[in-house]
Amino acid sequence: MGRPESFMEDLENLLTLAAANGFCLTKGQVEDAFKGYALSADQMEMINQYLSQNHVLVESEDYIAEMTAKAEAEENTQSGTASHSGNNEVQEEDEEDSAYYKMYMADLSALPRFSKVREEEQLRQLLAGDTSVGKALIEGRLRFAAKTAALYRGQGVLLMDLIQEANMALVMAVSMYEGGSFEELILTEIKRAIEDALAEAGSQADVGGYLASQVNSLMIVTARLAEELGREATLSELSEKMHMPEEKVRELVKMAMDAMTLQEGEKISSDLS
Repeated sequence: MGRPESFMEDLENLLTLAAANGFCLTKGQVEDAFKGYALSADQMEMINQYLSQNHVLVESEDYIAEMTAKAEAEENTQSGTASHSGNNEVQEEDEEDSAYYKMYMADLSALPRFSKVREEEQLRQLLAGDTSVGKALIEGRLRFAAKTAALYRGQGVLLMDLIQEANMALVMAVSMYEGGSFEELILTEIKRAIEDALAEAGSQADVGGYLASQVNSLMIVTARLAEELGREATLSELSEKMHMPEEKVRELVKMAMDAMTLQEGEKISSDLS
């Protein structure tokens, strides 16, 4: 192995490359960065852990190629069907996404920096029945969730909505955790939630199915909060738990109430007929 200072410099350069690529690297990029070193399997694992602690996703080349192909196909579809005015709208949407992402990540900078050691201790407490650490576990992974969501931008759903989907999946992952790799569980749930949202948004003329999934998540979180608190959660508490603006939560609550009212009306009508 080369000089320690040279190794650390190469590691920092790798983080710079990851930041330029939306905090995502291929396994090949990681291996190439350290091909001049005779590293053991344990040392490579330490590098991967370091990247994970800095919220860098390391994916296979096949996965990156698939995501790139999807993005290019989406871009080609938009350029082939949109008018000049439509292209301006896409550009404005991209700029809005970028501005929102920068502002959101700046807000998250006020939270404590992620610590793998602290997270492992909190997970042990969670498994022991201490649900009070749930908030800290969620906050510790909000940057990871946002950076994962950003990998799916430009595919038909606003980045702010993708991040909200990722945050709700993060909340669900904490409530589901029963041991094993917490990071793998988070990543699996975030990918599933976002890909479902993209599929629903792309296959329907309206966003009914997409909103329905958000309402469903709200109802699950509401029920679990009520169980934890021993009372109904306030709008502010729901907003904090779901990491979603209060106005957005208020809209979802209204939709949920309207849906229940409609179902009740249909039941009464059915009973009378």
